[in-house]
Amino acid sequence: MSFGGGTLADELLNDSDDEMEQVEIKKEEEDDDDNDEVMGPSSIDDDLEAKLRDTVKSDDIYQVATLISSDRYKSVFQRVQEKIDTGAPMDTTGLIEDNPEYHLIVESNALVTEINNEITIVHKFLRDRYAKKFPELESLVLNPLDYARVVRRIGNQTDMAHMNLADIIPAATVMIVSTAASITTGSALEDDELSRVFASCDMCLSLDECRTKVFIFLYLIFFYFKISYLLL
Repeated sequence: MSFGGGTLADELLNDSDDEMEQVEIKKEEEDDDDNDEVMGPSSIDDDLEAKLRDTVKSDDIYQVATLISSDRYKSVFQRVQEKIDTGAPMDTTGLIEDNPEYHLIVESNALVTEINNEITIVHKFLRDRYAKKFPELESLVLNPLDYARVVRRIGNQTDMAHMNLADIIPAATVMIVSTAASITTGSALEDDELSRVFASCDMCLSLDECRTKVFIFLYLIFFYFKISYLLL
Protein backbone atom coordinates (compact mmCIF):
# COMPACT_ATOMS: atom_id res chain seq x y z
CA MET A 1 0.00 0.00 0.00
CA SER A 2 1.47 3.33 -1.03
CA PHE A 3 1.70 6.61 0.84
CA GLY A 4 0.41 9.16 -1.59
CA GLY A 5 -0.80 11.75 0.86
CA GLY A 6 -4.43 10.88 0.13
CA THR A 7 -7.18 9.69 2.40
CA LEU A 8 -7.48 6.15 3.65
CA ALA A 9 -10.45 5.61 1.36
CA ASP A 10 -8.44 6.72 -1.69
CA GLU A 11 -5.53 4.47 -0.85
CA LEU A 12 -7.62 1.40 -0.06
CA LEU A 13 -9.75 1.78 -3.16
CA ASN A 14 -6.66 2.14 -5.32
CA ASP A 15 -4.87 -0.82 -3.76
CA SER A 16 -7.71 -3.10 -2.71
CA ASP A 17 -7.16 -5.66 -5.48
CA ASP A 18 -3.46 -5.96 -4.70
CA GLU A 19 -4.10 -6.14 -0.96
CA MET A 20 -6.78 -8.81 -1.28
CA GLU A 21 -4.47 -10.87 -3.48
CA GLN A 22 -1.73 -10.56 -0.87
CA VAL A 23 -4.13 -11.64 1.89
CA GLU A 24 -5.21 -14.66 -0.19
CA ILE A 25 -1.58 -15.60 -0.86
CA LYS A 26 -0.65 -15.12 2.79
CA LYS A 27 -3.53 -17.36 3.95
CA GLU A 28 -2.58 -20.06 1.45
CA GLU A 29 1.03 -19.86 2.60
CA GLU A 30 -0.04 -20.26 6.22
CA ASP A 31 -2.08 -23.34 5.32
CA ASP A 32 0.91 -24.78 3.49
CA ASP A 33 3.26 -23.92 6.35
CA ASP A 34 1.00 -25.71 8.82
CA ASN A 35 1.47 -28.90 6.81
CA ASP A 36 5.25 -28.66 6.58
CA GLU A 37 7.02 -30.94 9.01
CA VAL A 38 10.61 -29.91 8.30
CA MET A 39 11.67 -26.29 8.43
CA GLY A 40 15.34 -25.80 7.76
CA PRO A 41 17.50 -22.66 7.95
CA SER A 42 16.55 -21.77 4.38
CA SER A 43 12.86 -21.39 5.31
CA ILE A 44 13.10 -19.55 8.61
CA ASP A 45 15.00 -16.49 9.73
CA ASP A 46 17.90 -16.58 12.16
CA ASP A 47 15.85 -15.28 15.06
CA LEU A 48 13.26 -18.02 14.70
CA GLU A 49 15.95 -20.65 14.30
CA ALA A 50 17.53 -19.49 17.56
CA LYS A 51 14.18 -19.62 19.34
CA LEU A 52 13.61 -23.15 18.08
CA ARG A 53 16.90 -24.17 19.64
CA ASP A 54 15.88 -22.46 22.88
CA THR A 55 12.82 -24.67 23.30
CA VAL A 56 15.00 -27.20 25.12
CA LYS A 57 16.21 -24.66 27.68
CA SER A 58 12.95 -24.29 29.62
CA ASP A 59 9.95 -26.44 30.46
CA ASP A 60 7.75 -23.35 30.79
CA ILE A 61 6.05 -22.66 27.46
CA TYR A 62 5.40 -19.06 28.53
CA GLN A 63 9.14 -18.47 28.82
CA VAL A 64 9.83 -20.06 25.46
CA ALA A 65 6.94 -18.49 23.52
CA THR A 66 6.32 -14.97 24.79
CA LEU A 67 4.23 -13.38 22.05
CA ILE A 68 0.83 -14.29 23.50
CA SER A 69 1.72 -12.55 26.79
CA SER A 70 2.99 -9.35 25.17
CA ASP A 71 1.08 -6.08 25.47
CA ARG A 72 1.32 -5.54 21.71
CA TYR A 73 -0.32 -8.89 20.94
CA LYS A 74 -3.12 -8.23 23.41
CA SER A 75 -3.64 -4.70 22.09
CA VAL A 76 -3.89 -5.69 18.42
CA PHE A 77 -6.11 -8.69 19.18
CA GLN A 78 -8.44 -6.58 21.33
CA ARG A 79 -8.79 -3.86 18.68
CA VAL A 80 -9.33 -6.41 15.91
CA GLN A 81 -11.97 -8.18 18.00
CA GLU A 82 -13.74 -4.89 18.69
CA LYS A 83 -13.85 -4.09 14.98
CA ILE A 84 -15.31 -7.50 14.20
CA ASP A 85 -17.85 -7.34 17.04
CA THR A 86 -19.10 -3.81 16.36
CA GLY A 87 -19.03 -4.01 12.58
CA ALA A 88 -18.57 -0.24 12.57
CA PRO A 89 -17.38 1.24 9.26
CA MET A 90 -13.87 2.57 9.20
CA ASP A 91 -13.05 6.24 9.45
CA THR A 92 -11.80 7.04 5.96
CA THR A 93 -11.26 10.76 6.39
CA GLY A 94 -7.93 12.52 6.72
CA LEU A 95 -4.45 11.51 5.64
CA ILE A 96 -3.68 7.82 5.60
CA GLU A 97 -0.49 8.38 7.61
CA ASP A 98 -2.56 9.76 10.48
CA ASN A 99 -5.37 7.24 10.34
CA PRO A 100 -5.46 4.71 13.24
CA GLU A 101 -7.44 2.28 11.08
CA TYR A 102 -4.60 2.06 8.60
CA HIS A 103 -2.08 1.46 11.36
CA LEU A 104 -4.23 -1.37 12.72
CA ILE A 105 -4.12 -3.01 9.29
CA VAL A 106 -0.33 -2.72 9.24
CA GLU A 107 -0.03 -4.06 12.80
CA SER A 108 -2.38 -6.92 11.99
CA ASN A 109 -0.36 -8.01 8.99
CA ALA A 110 2.83 -7.94 11.04
CA LEU A 111 1.17 -9.89 13.84
CA VAL A 112 0.17 -12.69 11.46
CA THR A 113 3.82 -13.29 10.61
CA GLU A 114 4.77 -13.33 14.27
CA ILE A 115 1.95 -15.75 15.08
CA ASN A 116 3.11 -18.10 12.33
CA ASN A 117 6.59 -18.16 13.84
CA GLU A 118 5.24 -18.59 17.34
CA ILE A 119 3.11 -21.58 16.33
CA THR A 120 6.25 -23.15 14.87
CA ILE A 121 8.02 -22.66 18.19
CA VAL A 122 5.13 -24.01 20.28
CA HIS A 123 4.76 -26.98 17.95
CA LYS A 124 8.41 -27.95 18.45
CA PHE A 125 8.13 -27.49 22.22
CA LEU A 126 5.05 -29.70 22.23
CA ARG A 127 6.56 -32.42 20.05
CA ASP A 128 9.67 -32.59 22.19
CA ARG A 129 7.65 -32.99 25.42
CA TYR A 130 4.98 -35.36 24.10
CA ALA A 131 7.56 -37.62 22.46
CA LYS A 132 8.03 -39.30 25.84
CA LYS A 133 4.39 -40.47 25.70
CA PHE A 134 3.87 -41.06 21.98
CA PRO A 135 7.05 -40.51 19.91
CA GLU A 136 5.50 -41.91 16.73
CA LEU A 137 2.69 -39.34 16.61
CA GLU A 138 4.71 -36.44 15.20
CA SER A 139 5.46 -38.39 12.02
CA LEU A 140 1.79 -39.34 11.62
CA VAL A 141 0.11 -35.96 12.24
CA LEU A 142 2.18 -33.27 10.56
CA ASN A 143 -0.13 -30.26 10.82
CA PRO A 144 0.79 -28.33 14.01
CA LEU A 145 -2.83 -27.49 14.86
CA ASP A 146 -4.10 -31.02 14.26
CA TYR A 147 -1.17 -32.35 16.29
CA ALA A 148 -2.10 -30.08 19.21
CA ARG A 149 -5.76 -31.14 19.02
CA VAL A 150 -4.87 -34.84 18.88
CA VAL A 151 -2.46 -34.54 21.81
CA ARG A 152 -5.09 -32.64 23.81
CA ARG A 153 -7.58 -35.42 23.09
CA ILE A 154 -5.28 -38.38 23.83
CA GLY A 155 -3.37 -36.93 26.76
CA ASN A 156 -2.08 -39.80 28.90
CA GLN A 157 -4.64 -42.35 27.77
CA THR A 158 -3.44 -45.72 26.52
CA ASP A 159 -6.71 -47.33 25.45
CA MET A 160 -7.54 -45.96 22.01
CA ALA A 161 -10.39 -48.37 21.35
CA HIS A 162 -13.07 -45.79 22.09
CA MET A 163 -11.02 -42.68 21.28
CA ASN A 164 -12.74 -40.49 18.70
CA LEU A 165 -10.30 -38.52 16.55
CA ALA A 166 -12.34 -38.50 13.34
CA ASP A 167 -13.34 -34.86 13.86
CA ILE A 168 -9.65 -33.87 13.84
CA ILE A 169 -7.86 -36.09 11.32
CA PRO A 170 -8.96 -38.29 8.37
CA ALA A 171 -10.33 -41.74 9.13
CA ALA A 172 -7.35 -43.46 7.52
CA THR A 173 -4.98 -41.50 9.74
CA VAL A 174 -7.09 -42.31 12.80
CA MET A 175 -6.56 -46.01 12.14
CA ILE A 176 -2.81 -45.55 11.78
CA VAL A 177 -2.59 -43.44 14.93
CA SER A 178 -4.63 -45.97 16.90
CA THR A 179 -2.43 -48.82 15.74
CA ALA A 180 0.75 -46.89 16.52
CA ALA A 181 -0.58 -45.97 19.97
CA SER A 182 -1.18 -49.63 20.79
CA ILE A 183 2.46 -50.53 20.09
CA THR A 184 4.17 -47.26 21.02
CA THR A 185 7.53 -47.31 22.78
CA GLY A 186 6.48 -44.31 24.86
CA SER A 187 5.55 -44.13 28.53
CA ALA A 188 3.02 -42.17 30.56
CA LEU A 189 3.76 -38.55 31.44
CA GLU A 190 3.98 -37.30 35.00
CA ASP A 191 1.25 -34.89 36.08
CA ASP A 192 3.50 -31.83 35.76
CA GLU A 193 4.72 -32.98 32.34
CA LEU A 194 1.15 -33.48 31.14
CA SER A 195 0.19 -30.02 32.41
CA ARG A 196 3.01 -28.47 30.37
CA VAL A 197 1.94 -30.42 27.31
CA PHE A 198 -1.67 -29.29 27.67
CA ALA A 199 -0.56 -25.67 28.21
CA SER A 200 1.38 -25.73 24.94
CA CYS A 201 -1.60 -27.31 23.12
CA ASP A 202 -3.86 -24.55 24.40
CA MET A 203 -1.38 -21.84 23.43
CA CYS A 204 -1.03 -23.21 19.91
CA LEU A 205 -4.79 -23.23 19.41
CA SER A 206 -5.20 -19.77 20.98
CA LEU A 207 -2.60 -18.35 18.60
CA ASP A 208 -4.45 -19.84 15.66
CA GLU A 209 -7.73 -18.37 16.92
CA CYS A 210 -6.15 -14.92 16.98
CA ARG A 211 -4.68 -15.42 13.52
CA THR A 212 -8.10 -16.40 12.19
CA LYS A 213 -9.66 -13.29 13.72
CA VAL A 214 -7.02 -11.12 12.06
CA PHE A 215 -7.76 -12.68 8.67
CA ILE A 216 -11.48 -12.09 9.21
CA PHE A 217 -10.76 -8.46 10.05
CA LEU A 218 -8.64 -7.96 6.93
CA TYR A 219 -11.23 -9.61 4.70
CA LEU A 220 -13.97 -7.42 6.18
CA ILE A 221 -11.92 -4.28 5.63
CA PHE A 222 -11.31 -4.92 1.96
CA PHE A 223 -14.79 -6.29 1.36
CA TYR A 224 -16.21 -3.07 2.83
CA PHE A 225 -14.16 -0.91 0.49
CA LYS A 226 -14.87 -3.04 -2.56
CA ILE A 227 -18.62 -2.72 -1.91
CA SER A 228 -18.27 1.00 -1.25
CA TYR A 229 -16.42 1.38 -4.53
CA LEU A 230 -19.10 -0.52 -6.48
CA LEU A 231 -21.81 1.71 -4.99
CA LEU A 232 -20.10 4.93 -6.08
